[in-house]
Formats: sequence, C-alpha cells, structure tokens
Amino acid sequence: AFLTAIGDKNHRAMLALEHMFAPVLDGAVSTLLGVLMLAGSEFDFIVRYFFAVLAILTVLGVLNGLVLLPVLLSFFGPCPEVSGYQ
Repeated sequence: AFLTAIGDKNHRAMLALEHMFAPVLDGAVSTLLGVLMLAGSEFDFIVRYFFAVLAILTVLGVLNGLVLLPVLLSFFGPCPEVSGYQ
C-alpha cells in the first residue's frame, strides 16, 4: 500500500496505515481471543510459557505494524512505484 500510494512519504504512510489498520487489528484481536483460553489453564507452565509469550508477541507485532513501521516508512521509505494517474 505504501509503494502504490501517491504523494509524499507522510501522506503515503498515512494511506498505507488507513488501508492496513483494520486487517491488522482484526488479526490481533482474533489471535488474542484464541490465546486467552490458555490463561485459564491450571498448569502454570502453560500460562507462563504459552499464554504470556503468545500474548506479548501479538501485542508487540501490532505495535510494530501500526506504530513503528509507518513511522520508519515516513522517514526512510522508498520512492513510490507509480508517479500518478496515467
């Protein structure tokens, strides 16, 4: 979405984030709902090494995709593949 958007880097990062926000957030919420069942396990090993790890990785992945990557693209992103409407 960033490479095919038209405009400066900040505008393209904003358009890419608008395009990808809902799918990334939906995937994270569905993953957290699936992993949430592990939190009720009576085995401490399952809670500590499966639930906690998967929940933290999901949250870090969402922060990476919705915060860090758009900021990095707006600063250091490549030039667009398209130059305008033809």
